[in-house]
Amino acid sequence: MATLDALFGNCSEKLAALIQDEVAMILGVKEELRKLQRRMKRIDGALKKVERERTEDAAWLNELQSILHEANDVFDELRYELPSASSSVLSILCCLPIFSFFNSIRVRHNLAERIRDLNNRIDAVAKDQWIFNLESVNATVGRVASMSSTRETCEIMEADVVGREIEDATDVLVEMIVANNRRNFQVIAVAGMGGIGKTTLAQKVDNNPRIRENFQVRIWICVSQKYSAVQLLQEITRKAGGSHGSAERVLELLPILSRTLGGRRIFLVLDDVWRSNVWTDLLRNPLQNGAARGCVLVTTRDQNVAMRMGAKHIHRVEKMSVASGWELLCKKTYLEEEGEDAQSLRSVGVQIVNKCGGLPLAIKVIAGVLTTKEKSRKEWEKVLKSNAWSMSELPKEFTGCGWQRGLSSKKKV
Repeated sequence: MATLDALFGNCSEKLAALIQDEVAMILGVKEELRKLQRRMKRIDGALKKVERERTEDAAWLNELQSILHEANDVFDELRYELPSASSSVLSILCCLPIFSFFNSIRVRHNLAERIRDLNNRIDAVAKDQWIFNLESVNATVGRVASMSSTRETCEIMEADVVGREIEDATDVLVEMIVANNRRNFQVIAVAGMGGIGKTTLAQKVDNNPRIRENFQVRIWICVSQKYSAVQLLQEITRKAGGSHGSAERVLELLPILSRTLGGRRIFLVLDDVWRSNVWTDLLRNPLQNGAARGCVLVTTRDQNVAMRMGAKHIHRVEKMSVASGWELLCKKTYLEEEGEDAQSLRSVGVQIVNKCGGLPLAIKVIAGVLTTKEKSRKEWEKVLKSNAWSMSELPKEFTGCGWQRGLSSKKKV
């Protein structure tokens, strides 16, 4: 291990010097070197983890040593086989005879390929989750966050809904919606941070038998941050059983929607609303003019949006209890809650749930990682103790919604 540390230190020093050198820029390899430097920093973290835990995986350590030896050779060639960096490097290269010029191109291409090969080999080693430990968590979160502005949801309810909290909230909201006998649409809102379960609650309400009995038309629309008013009106018209024909302008589509509703009772879910004008400026008039009676159930992260939409009632979704979180983790990792495996993993599983800060989405993401691991206490503890929980690279989508605070909290189990 000491030899590997020394080799790593030597390579790191050479790499840092090369990145500051004009030669790297002139030869077109500076970006590849920067990429390699980022990986070297993560390798350093992995080596420190190995030393701290006094565990060594000979396979990947040997491969890493081979990579570092190759890197050492490449760095030496960059420094000594090419002109040394100075303010006159450009003029030296420009004055080279044509044969030397083409030779330098071949050298440059060869070195760039070898640096790219080093990066690829490190990526290959990283697949065993040692160097980039739990990177799959951030990758999964990143994919979810990147889709947040254009995501789609539907009224089909998840099979793995858990907890008494959501059952109670569903009963309250359904009673409130069904009891309304007014001619105008009423707006009911479900508010809370991202990933806390607003959509799941809306699905439960939408699928309730009493809602099906009391409303002739049920429509589910995911609004999201970026939406097209034209496409929104077309979609609602189609789902209400009408046809918008060739109409592609808002002013054409509004009366078509009103006629399509034809005096029926309408239950409309607007999921993931970011701005109130989707209701106040676009949908309110055609729906109120066309429907006999109706209700709009809105899910939003911003309570002010619900207030500006004139919500009669705003239900705040609270964080999941530890008991419900553990139940969800069991379901998503295919564990029988009362089974032998679940009992042996319960204590570490509850710690993982606590680190997820009561957010169902966080629990589901971590469960996705755990399903790729052996169902043993040792493997689950690796996930629990992983540096990925620092969430330093977590997308704003989640750091802004309170997940980071939940993950960094140190609750006692």
